[in-house]
Amino acid sequence: MNNHQQLIQQTVDYYSQNPTQKRCTGNGGCYYSPKTAGKPHSDGCAVGRLLTPEQREILDDLDFGPIICPSKDYIEQAPFLKDLFEKYSPDFLGDLQQLHDHKEYWNENGLTNYGKRYVEKLIVKYS
Repeated sequence: MNNHQQLIQQTVDYYSQNPTQKRCTGNGGCYYSPKTAGKPHSDGCAVGRLLTPEQREILDDLDFGPIICPSKDYIEQAPFLKDLFEKYSPDFLGDLQQLHDHKEYWNENGLTNYGKRYVEKLIVKYS
């Protein structure tokens, strides 16, 4: 299993333990920081988990949407994103975040069948 596939599996394992408490969604949106989402039992959203707690809060304070492109504006406002984009492609980060965000992929017990099919697709895509 390569690094991308491992991160996909770690994401599934992490949120499957308690999706209701760990997925950082609330108030109609997704948040990088569990503090912003009011989820004290979480380490953040899928991309947020790749950042420090301080970096997560900066992104939420800047009201960044999903990080799917390494735009100049994003990097100027949050220079730490440059390292993230050097390590992972924007496509991969978008797919990983989609896994976290999509409500049809999760229920209170973990991944739904629909979510499992999406994970299988990602594993193949990033093989």
